[in-house]
Amino acid sequence: MNKAPEIPELRRKVLRDPVNLLAFGLGTGLAPKAPGTFGSLFGVAIAWWTLPLGFEGRIMVAIALIVSGVWICGESARRIGVHDHSGIVWDEIAGIYLVLLVSQTSILAWALGFGLF
Repeated sequence: MNKAPEIPELRRKVLRDPVNLLAFGLGTGLAPKAPGTFGSLFGVAIAWWTLPLGFEGRIMVAIALIVSGVWICGESARRIGVHDHSGIVWDEIAGIYLVLLVSQTSILAWALGFGLF
């Protein structure tokens, strides 16, 4: 479980399998350069979309991201046959979500949080 599949094969596996699609951040993990950064940007979008839920609701989203992410990342790695593939960005999504959850809700704070993450 070490050699990454060729790009067209990987793209096919990701786009046709819901587990892989989630693990790869709805395709953001397929970015040829810095897939983790693109995954983190998707996490910023999720954080923005969930702002109306309030702090308690966002805590529940964070828990759901983390708990489901353990299975999603492991299962995706098993399905594509590569342990900790760089395109599996669910952990970046959950991580930046946690950073933004505990930061002030301002563009400056979020930009700083994203940059330091």
